[in-house]
Amino acid sequence: MQVPMSGAFDTTVSKVEIRISCRNLIRLDVLSESDPLVRVEQFDPTTGRWSEVGRTEWQQNQKNPNFARCVPMDYWFEKAQQVQKLRFQVFDIDRPDSSLNSSQDFIGEAVVNLGDILGNKGGTLSRDLQNPHHTSRKNGIIIIRAEEVNADAQNSIVTFRFSGSHLDKKDFFGKSDPYLEIYRNNPADSQWVLVHKTEVIKKTLDPTWRPFEIDASKLCQGDFNRMLMFKVWDWDSDGGHDLIGNATTTLNEMIKGKRQFALIEPDLMRKKRGYKDSGILNVHQVDVRRVHSFLEYIAGGCQLRLALAIDFTASNGNPQDSKSLHYRNPSGEPNEYLKAMMAVGDIVASYDQTKQFPTYGFGAKIPPANEVSHCFHVNMNPSNPECIGIENVIGAYQHALSYVKLSGPTNFGPIIKQVATIARSTPLQQQVYWILLMITDGVISDMERTISEIVDASDLPFSIIIVGVGDADFKDMDNLDSDDRLLRTRTGKTATRDIVQFVPFRDYKRKHYSELARVTLAELPKQLTDYYKAHNIAPNPRPDVPMTQARPAACFVCVCGVCVCCVHVA
Repeated sequence: MQVPMSGAFDTTVSKVEIRISCRNLIRLDVLSESDPLVRVEQFDPTTGRWSEVGRTEWQQNQKNPNFARCVPMDYWFEKAQQVQKLRFQVFDIDRPDSSLNSSQDFIGEAVVNLGDILGNKGGTLSRDLQNPHHTSRKNGIIIIRAEEVNADAQNSIVTFRFSGSHLDKKDFFGKSDPYLEIYRNNPADSQWVLVHKTEVIKKTLDPTWRPFEIDASKLCQGDFNRMLMFKVWDWDSDGGHDLIGNATTTLNEMIKGKRQFALIEPDLMRKKRGYKDSGILNVHQVDVRRVHSFLEYIAGGCQLRLALAIDFTASNGNPQDSKSLHYRNPSGEPNEYLKAMMAVGDIVASYDQTKQFPTYGFGAKIPPANEVSHCFHVNMNPSNPECIGIENVIGAYQHALSYVKLSGPTNFGPIIKQVATIARSTPLQQQVYWILLMITDGVISDMERTISEIVDASDLPFSIIIVGVGDADFKDMDNLDSDDRLLRTRTGKTATRDIVQFVPFRDYKRKHYSELARVTLAELPKQLTDYYKAHNIAPNPRPDVPMTQARPAACFVCVCGVCVCCVHVA
């Protein structure tokens, strides 16, 4: 019998999706309605700080927005009241990449417990938006809905392709500008929840929208017989979009072959004698496919390979000085660099059968030439950068501090290129996925080249984790951690996927190292599965290993929120 490791397995954790709408948002712009976006933050009682857990898409010219992008969260029944306090902040911004720190753009906020949302009728809660700078102002209302995700649906993807035919003309001087919205029905309160919105097709009555993919959990909570509603609208620049018509069906009906739906506009149907429809919605493609999970790749023998990059620039301070970030405390207390190495390295090492970790340094002068290098072997072996085991990584790092001279600048590009070259040389079918852990104290000096190298590496089995140590301003790092939009070079080349995760160490300084590990590794499972999905590579068959030879997988995924302590890897 396999027994989960103590404290790692929590039977009361559930996955929930949070969906947000607003009503009667105050108009901050003189000539138009608000252009809202909602940021969701969670309170950490151990640090007294709020941290972002997600945000909606940006909508233009909307005082009553229904946001399509949900915020996924874990829900612990026993923690929901004490720990899972959420803050919903509504901003009126000019562009989707605008800063959310300006009080001039702040509409208002609401603070609620996740348990209160789930415990309310229909899992829905509404609150007045409060603004501490305008205490008597009516800012609008936020409506928050939380719904548990069907676990069986989390690994299913639905691909759709729609078009419209003979749509009603809504513009007096021209054709319509149609777009499509998809809603799912919530059985608890019979409300319709927006789950997807297409692009607008300008000046046509016969639009063909781009194909898109959507999780089955998001579309219908995994219930293929749940009612779906399709609404086709005529877009207007002033936000007063006109309904062309709607239709209802289920995913099962479409799978079984029903591919055309009459679009009905309720007001016209009621008022117009002989009314037939306002056009036809055509379903050209509806495919459901299973997506392989991270655990399936790991169980099939996918190897995680870890490389490390350490900042040896002078801004870290003299290693002999107790204020230095590289200081070696006689008491044995590890510095921030060591804590980051151990937090990530100890976890990933369990999934690397080689236990060989290429370890590079940057920003130091290397004897005897004393020239600055931005990609040197920390073990000082000119032919092989690999250290056997994390303990030897630590030993090589500490020895290098007494051998090299800290210098600068802080260039990331050369090391990213070096590790990307290694990842590129690995045959796809071997299923080896590289992780580069970069630990730095300062602002990147070669940002343009770094972005270029990341974009080039985004189509490789490769992820980059950046841990910022010390108290520097790391705001530029958020440009690399492109959760909301893919990185793009100055020449216009766009990354194929997000491969970077940035974490400031100071936010986890007073916590157990496992919390740092959880945050730094949180995006890795999705990055890995996204890569193999894009390249159409299924997991290798799970090897048939006698239980006496199996070893328990370490807590890599446990710290990311999913326990795999009972998964055995050969």
